[in-house]
Amino acid sequence: MKGEKIFEKTIYEKIKRLRYFREKILLWLLKPPDYRKPASCSVKMGFYGGMSYDLDNLIKQILDLLVDADLINDDVSVCDIVATKHEISSYETEHFTIEICKWTEGGA
Repeated sequence: MKGEKIFEKTIYEKIKRLRYFREKILLWLLKPPDYRKPASCSVKMGFYGGMSYDLDNLIKQILDLLVDADLINDDVSVCDIVATKHEISSYETEHFTIEICKWTEGGA
């Protein structure tokens, strides 16, 4: 069950640059000083623009970035993933969003 939101970030960068600008993106994903990695979590991703990319490949790249940024222990700790691609107009900036929530067992 999705619980408390513990991290949220929007990165205004072309999605194709995920692979090539990894170090720059890792700097944007710096965790807050009081951040505690969850044992289990839910991850929500939104990709705005970049409709030609495979969603499964984008998910794996983001999960790898979250591990490298020390925001999650390993992608095995992710219990729930919501990932969507959105078309944008020509005047909008391509970007992606990441949200991490604690995962709690039980509940409604």
